[in-house]
Amino acid sequence: WLEQCGYLVSSAGAATEALHLATTGSFDLYILDGSLTDLESGEELYGRIRECDPYTPILIFSGDSRETTKARALSKGAQAYLTKPCAPDVIANVVKELLEARVKGERRGPVVGHTVTGR
Repeated sequence: WLEQCGYLVSSAGAATEALHLATTGSFDLYILDGSLTDLESGEELYGRIRECDPYTPILIFSGDSRETTKARALSKGAQAYLTKPCAPDVIANVVKELLEARVKGERRGPVVGHTVTGR
C-alpha cells in the first residue's frame, strides 16, 4: 500500500538482509518490523543502522505494545513507533510526516504522538 501512495519500496525478509540494504544503499526512511529477529533483537538492528546512518528517520512497526519497549526504541534513535495492528492510513500519514521533515532538513525527535494502536 505504500507503493500505491507513490513510494518506492525496498524490502528485506530478515534483519541481516535489512542491515545489508541499509549499509549498501541510500534510503529516505527505514520502516523496521519488530519481527525481524535473525539478529539478537530488533534493537540491535536499528542500533546498527543508526551507527552507519545517523540521520535517516526510523519508524518501528511492532506487535510489542509495552510502553517500556516503545520508550527504549525512541531513546535509541527511532523517530516513530507504531503498534500492530495499525490502519494503513495511519502508517502512510506518519511516513509522510517523517519524509516531509527530512526534506525540510529537520532533525526530529521522537514522534511520540504516533505510538498508536490500530483502529
